[in-house]
Amino acid sequence: MQATSPLAFEKVHVLAGAHVDMIATFAATPIMATSNPATFAFMAGGGGLNIASAIAALDVPVRIVAPVGADANGELLRQTCSSRKIEAELIESSRHPTGIYAGLFTPEGELTVGAADLRQNDLIDISWVDTHFLPAIGLSDLILLTANVPEEVLLHIVRHSDGARLAAAAISATKSRRLIPILGFLDLLFLNSEEARAITGSSSNDTAELAALLHAMGLTGAVMTDGANPVRWWEAGEFGCSGVPSPTHLVNVNGAGDCLAGTVLASLSKGESLANAVAYGIVAASLTVQVAETVPPVLNWQTLEASSGISVAHKQRGN
Repeated sequence: MQATSPLAFEKVHVLAGAHVDMIATFAATPIMATSNPATFAFMAGGGGLNIASAIAALDVPVRIVAPVGADANGELLRQTCSSRKIEAELIESSRHPTGIYAGLFTPEGELTVGAADLRQNDLIDISWVDTHFLPAIGLSDLILLTANVPEEVLLHIVRHSDGARLAAAAISATKSRRLIPILGFLDLLFLNSEEARAITGSSSNDTAELAALLHAMGLTGAVMTDGANPVRWWEAGEFGCSGVPSPTHLVNVNGAGDCLAGTVLASLSKGESLANAVAYGIVAASLTVQVAETVPPVLNWQTLEASSGISVAHKQRGN
């Protein structure tokens, strides 16, 4: 197994995926077509912002560029990015409100259904990314694309990335197919098994089979989660599978995959192998499901080292 990953970079640039989350947790097993007692939480969220937050918590420079509305929710996102030390370019527009995601969760913390109003992402076209996103990207950086934007925009960024590393987050099964035209250009894709089935068109529940299908489609690197089952990953022809521990106390699964992705990227930026990076990511995800926040307050290198049992190679943390 290789000691380090060839996927090294200095800064991450995240495109889109910033909105507010409204999370409802039922007090008991919900009864359909009637009102159910629940508790509500309102917070900054979105796959892009959650990933950026994990990266920033681990002392890696990160920038997020996303549209927001001219409203209080947009201001909440600005304040959140500032407090988390994320370089944010949240481009305000009065055409659409800041995006919102509503998730309904069981008392055990599992998602029953989600709904999202993300019309803000309709503003992201080729001209928008040429103006707001691409100019600041350097050769030693990594671009993290999200499937929140149209295929033609994704293709444009890939063609004008000028040597920067390319990663992507599938975001959801319904959006993930937008990534198909750029699979062969990606260094790394973060997705779950449901998104893998959507991309491949397969109905298989075998993640090894899904990985083989994705690899055959040109995807040379990926990290695929499958709920509480092992995480499957591959890079440069090397395939692996890493077990997932059962959480001691499950609160909510919201943001767990995002925290895993951010932690993996932060680890890779410090020269870790993908195997080690995934191990750290699994620890981060396990911490996330045990708290209400999408980024656990205890996310730091010391916690990851202690919980993973891996001796960390990157002693230059905080650079």
